[in-house]
This record gives sequence, C-alpha cells and structure tokens, in this order.
Amino acid sequence: MHIIGKDITKFHCIIWPIMLMAAGVELPRQIFGHGFLLNKGEKMSKTKGNVVDPVEVVKQFGAEAVRYYFAANVINGEDGDFNTEAVKLSFNTNLANDIGNLINRSLNMVEKYCAGIVPAYGGAYDPHTQAIEAEAKQLWAKYTADMDAYAFSGAMASVWKIIGMANKLIEVEAPWNLVKNGKQKSWKRFYTCCSKASGFVRLP
Repeated sequence: MHIIGKDITKFHCIIWPIMLMAAGVELPRQIFGHGFLLNKGEKMSKTKGNVVDPVEVVKQFGAEAVRYYFAANVINGEDGDFNTEAVKLSFNTNLANDIGNLINRSLNMVEKYCAGIVPAYGGAYDPHTQAIEAEAKQLWAKYTADMDAYAFSGAMASVWKIIGMANKLIEVEAPWNLVKNGKQKSWKRFYTCCSKASGFVRLP
C-alpha cells in the first residue's frame, strides 16, 4: 500500500506507477490518499506560526496516546485537526478518565475481593445484563469490520461504547455494596459484575 497526501493522488495513481513499471518494480496493490492535518481548522503554515511539532507532542503525551488520538479522531481520507489542546483533551477524557477508571475499579475489586483471580463468567443473570452482553457482541462485530476496512475512528467508537457500558454496569450494580450485605444472591451478582467488567478490560 502506498500512503500519500490527497493533493498528489494524480501523480501517484498515474505517473508514478508508469515509472515503476518502466523500472521493473512491483506496483502498489492499493493507494490510500489521506487528508490534510489542520490546526484548529486552519491549514498549518510556517508564516502563520501554527505548525505543531509532533516530536514535542510525543514527548509530552507519549507515542501511544498520539497514535490513539489519530485513530479515534481523524477519519481516514478526510482532513483532521491536530493540536496540543485536542490531544490533551483526548488523553484526559478517554484514556485517563474512562478506560483508566474502568481498569482501576474493576481490577482493584478483583484484587481485593477475588484474591487477584478474575472469576469465571457464568453468563448474564438478568434481562439488563443480557441486553448489555448482546449489544457488546454487536459492537465487537462492528469493531472487527471497521478495522478490516481501515476505518479506525469507527472501530474506536465501538470500543468506547463498550467501555462506557462497563463503567455504567459497575455504577448501577455497585458491587462494593453487594459485598457488604453478604447474601448469596448478591455474591453471585457481584462475581458476575466483576467478571464481566474485567472481561471488557481485556479487549480482544
């Protein structure tokens, strides 16, 4: 695959393949023309002084956080916005708060109440969790299809819906309260909640 800017697709789709054929070099099987990176909606320009140094952004947030930002917020083939404030917002809102909170709460409960071993998931125990499980399966199917189509932003949207469902499940069930009452039914619900939430953390 050749990945190029959208403004040079004519050259790379017509002239460049002819040059490769003349040189006896293997042709690309696919050419992907990506959009421009904008800074707060404006094209980056040295004259305007709104150029973003990606090396500095990586130093501040880490390479994985920057990769995530592009995967989740820049749609392949379209123009995308890239600035320090946007990356910071994405980092704090999604990575630190949403998934960080889920991992911290679910795995801390597994450590505290389950001796560090994720309990076996025995299936949804009521219509509410059954509906969550069914929706999660549909979202994973969409995630897989989007990843196969290089639609990373769509795939990330499915991931965050599942993470949101897991966080909501913990809030509604409040397993720490179920533990306190000591009833057998509540323990079953607690283990199911812990197992399901921890399973959401282990993204396939």
